[in-house]
Formats: sequence, C-alpha cells, structure tokens
Amino acid sequence: MNRRDFLSATVVAGLMNNVLASRSYAQTAASRSRPSDSPQVPGLDAYSRYLHWLRDPGEIAEACRELTCNSLLLSVGEGSAHVSINNVVTELPRFVSALRSEGVEVRQIRGGNQTDVDVDVERLVATMSDLDIHTYWLGTDRYDFSQPIMPQLDAIKRKVERFVRLNERHGTRIQYHTRSNASSVGSVVWDLLYIMGDFDPQYVGIHWDTGHMSNHGAMWETLLRTAVPYLATISWKDRRPVQDSRIATDQVIHSIRGLGWGYEDVALGTGWVDFYRYGELLREIGYTGLMDLQAEYDNSLGGANHGNTELTLPRDVVLGAIKRDVLTVRTALQESGSGIVV
Repeated sequence: MNRRDFLSATVVAGLMNNVLASRSYAQTAASRSRPSDSPQVPGLDAYSRYLHWLRDPGEIAEACRELTCNSLLLSVGEGSAHVSINNVVTELPRFVSALRSEGVEVRQIRGGNQTDVDVDVERLVATMSDLDIHTYWLGTDRYDFSQPIMPQLDAIKRKVERFVRLNERHGTRIQYHTRSNASSVGSVVWDLLYIMGDFDPQYVGIHWDTGHMSNHGAMWETLLRTAVPYLATISWKDRRPVQDSRIATDQVIHSIRGLGWGYEDVALGTGWVDFYRYGELLREIGYTGLMDLQAEYDNSLGGANHGNTELTLPRDVVLGAIKRDVLTVRTALQESGSGIVV
C-alpha cells in the first residue's frame, strides 16, 4: 500500500470508527419507537416556501386544505419568508395561532442559513418552544477543499454542540438537511453521523431529502439504514438525469465529462426516486418521524418553487401540481404496505 492509499484508508477508518462507536447512544433512542401493526400517522407537512405568494394565514390554511395537508413547515427568515426573523417574538405567535385556528398545525420551522448559534437563532428557538414547536432546520456548512476534511468536521461538531446545549434548554431539535453538492456537509450522510454521533438524537437529527439522496443511486438505501438513529424527517422530492447540451454537443469534451450528465428536479413520480421502495423500507425500520413535501421543479409551479411572492401561472394549476405530488406520496405509502397514513 502506498502512502496515499494508506492515508485515505486511515481517514475512512477513523470516520467509521467514530460513527460506529457512538451508535450505542443513538440506538437506545431509536429502539424506543418500533412500529406496531396499526397504521402510524406522521402526517405530511406542506412547505410554506411554495406558498409565499399567499401572505395571510387564513389563505395559507385554505391552500393546505386543498392540498389535503393538515400541517405546515413554516418559513421564518428574511426576504419573502412568511415570518420575519427580525420580529419573530411577536409575529410567530400570531401567525401560528391564526393557522391553528384554521385547523393547520405548524410542526417544523425552516429558519435562516445560520450554521452556528446566534442571537436570532436563540430568539427563534425560545419562541417556537413556547408555541410547542420542537423541530427546526437552518443552514448548511460548506467544505473548504483546500484544507483537510476531518479537522473541518471536528470544528463543525463544536458548533453542533452549541446547538444541542440550546436545544436541551428548550426541548427542541435542530435538523441537518442532506444535500448533493460535493462541497455541502451532509452530501455523504456519514459526515453528519460523525458530527452528531456524540449527541442525543432528541436534540439533533437529519432532514432527509429524497431528491438529493437519489444522486447516490442504489446506495441511498444503505445510507438511510445507517442514518436511522438520527432520522428526524423525510422530505419528499424527485429528480431525474439530464444531459448538459453545452457539453453533449462538443464531442471532445463529451467523451471525458461523463457524457455531460447532471440532474433536474421534477414532479414526484416522474423521476428516478423509488417511492414504493421508500415505503417498504420505512415500514421495516419502524419510521414514526415527520414528513414534508418539497416542490422545487420548474414545470407547473409558476415560480412557487423559488419562493416567489407572485405566480406566473394560475393558482389552480400550481396547487393542482402540488396536490398531485401529495397523492403520489400517499399512494406510494399505501401500495407499498408501509403502514403509514398521510
């Protein structure tokens, strides 16, 4: 074995040993929630990002009912977010109260892009906890590829610890979103398990994006099985391969760039995500966590997928496309025998 191979093997072994050594902490928590023979009801949260063109809680609740979703992942932040982070202490209680009066529960918060605890995060977490909302999702750490990876993960672990200490005070949990970009922490899942492994999954977990994870091919299932102790939310999304025409038309580049293949987000059930297999696997692992629906494809959403405050397509077309996604998830979970009802 040459020096490069030895170093690579050493890094991988160190990562795996750290994760596996810490699994006893997570496995204890995971064993507390095994499935029964009766259907489980995790529900399916709509994501308020694709409802930013509606600003009144009553109108948002009406849209949720049309989508047949009784709960919401609510955006809190800057720009077009439904609740301004600057006024979160006063705005969030009013917004949540109005939604609840319409029969729509808020179970998750999508906050800003912070990757460390700051004053805004502290105010958000304290306020949502007072409202009996316990799960939130913030930003994504990035790798600096000019520097060694493992010291960066150790530094991120220290930030995770600060979030955990905050969550211990408020009875909340931060989620880390799985990504597919090479520079994103969470793109390989094992990195998240490394930074979380020393902490109780009651306070830190994984927000599993089925679209991003489809980039791993068949390995998504292996990664999901590994992530079970920290699996907090399944976030439904679909995507499919697409060829970059700029590369495909240049035969010189074409032959050395993997044929120019990339991906694009698409309506659920029209891409390469195997929702049926997800249902089977969720039953097998005894999943009882949260679920939400992402809609980030360009076709049929008229800008809602970007969180725009104005639509370029009729309201019924946009909500109809998202409802089709809801029905795709519902059908897959039913037909696969998952035992999960949404």
